[in-house]
Amino acid sequence: MISVGPVSQAVSTPSVGDAEALREEVVSCYINLLYLSGLSNALLVGGLRDLEPTDEGYAQVSALTEQTFVSFRHIQGLLNQLDESELEANANFTLLQETLSDIAPR
Repeated sequence: MISVGPVSQAVSTPSVGDAEALREEVVSCYINLLYLSGLSNALLVGGLRDLEPTDEGYAQVSALTEQTFVSFRHIQGLLNQLDESELEANANFTLLQETLSDIAPR
């Protein structure tokens, strides 16, 4: 099932010098970017099915679809390098799980 919005959008502004809080916020941002890339890709794939290769805009939609796919896989690769316990402790872990199970490009 594709969610229409993040389950929780935990956003904070870490204090200067608080490296741990900054890292947590960066991981949250990557999770949200993964969600947005996956959702964009799913919507673009659906729209691409309604177009013929000869239609105006087909090439642009196709290129954007590819770009969101590449972006998703890149961000997923970055998140895969993190320790699972760090991801599980993040406020957006549920969103990450839903994104990977429901809207990951195939």
